[in-house]
Amino acid sequence: MSSLDRRLINIVKKIFNAFGFEVIRLHNNQSPTKIAEGSISEILRCGRKILFFVVDPQDSIQKFHAVGRFYEEEELELIGKYFHGGLFLDVGANVGNHAVFALKFLKASKVVAFEPNPVARKILLVNIALNELSNRVEIHPLGLSDRNFSAAISIPTGNMGGARLEETDGEDGVIAVRSGDPFFVDRKVDFIKIDAEGCEISVLSGLGNTISRDRPTIFVEVDEINEQGFRRFLDKFGYSVAEEYGRYANIMNYLILPDG
Repeated sequence: MSSLDRRLINIVKKIFNAFGFEVIRLHNNQSPTKIAEGSISEILRCGRKILFFVVDPQDSIQKFHAVGRFYEEEELELIGKYFHGGLFLDVGANVGNHAVFALKFLKASKVVAFEPNPVARKILLVNIALNELSNRVEIHPLGLSDRNFSAAISIPTGNMGGARLEETDGEDGVIAVRSGDPFFVDRKVDFIKIDAEGCEISVLSGLGNTISRDRPTIFVEVDEINEQGFRRFLDKFGYSVAEEYGRYANIMNYLILPDG
């Protein structure tokens, strides 16, 4: 087993032990390395080796990592046209696809990631550590909205990125949801990426003070239900659509810039 393999296995063991994952088996003669019913896959891009831990190769995002590709490569390239460094806010970070790309290829100085799904967040932590990015990433186990409340989470089979939060007053409210502005009172946000499964407009509202102050570039997913709310946001905050990209039916990704 190479020293690199040992280092990667030790990283995954450390994180799994901290979060209650059991290391089931290790193989040193297979590629990718098998660990705890998952695998470490490599993406080679621009002469750099990126590592992703894959637990479910059928998952809508992890299936791309499993075959050596980033998820939503077209969207990542679009983001790269407008973001060239600074603080990258990743709302709905999932397993770290966009966060790792921003840090490795877009000169992000820091990523602040919000991911309420505990399963995705464990994998996110592993992926950040595997790529030696832990000192440049701040991870919050929260959902974002325009106010504070507790929520229950539902996660579709085979699509961790489709996890949805539903407000609840009962004991099922295990996920904390918070307004975003208090996290950025004393620091400048340069870019905001939001994929929050229908809650994007509430997330934007909860970041209203930050957006008004810093005028960041924003990349946001908007479904047809939220289209009118999105247009109202543009008018209220003085933003215009610079780019758009539609991958799925009735959903559009918008790259928006402050006017002037």
